Amino acid sequence: MPPLITANQVAYKDIEKAEAIADNLALQFQNNDLSHPPTEFIVERRIKLLNRKPAMNKIKPCTPAEVAEEIAKLKNRKCPGKDRITNLMLKHLPKRTIVRITYLINCVIKLSHFPKSWKTAVVVPIYKAGKNAQSPDSYRPISLLSSLS
Repeated sequence: MPPLITANQVAYKDIEKAEAIADNLALQFQNNDLSHPPTEFIVERRIKLLNRKPAMNKIKPCTPAEVAEEIAKLKNRKCPGKDRITNLMLKHLPKRTIVRITYLINCVIKLSHFPKSWKTAVVVPIYKAGKNAQSPDSYRPISLLSSLS
């Protein structure tokens, strides 16, 4: 990546470039105040109502065969997430490990708890072809999540 030119400086070091892109993204993705109290009240009331009702369609536990089938469908060349586990690694797991992953997935479903580590992404800037490579605006973020998520 070439040096990045910002309003204040020229970023030469990798850490400076990362900060320039992060600052630029922070400006683009600021929260907007979209609150609408009447709608919020309706949504909260419906959520409370849903929480009181027993689940009508419980999700059936998945089987090791289903997990193996889904793993087989994963693209080989996808970049790994923070855990650095590639899809190719998952495809070569022994059956006993697939059984353990199945147990883990079923626990996630049963407990309605998604592990925090599966929600953590590695954000990578990707150059937008045809744009000024020295501008932080010329990079879009992609988020790399764990394949297990």
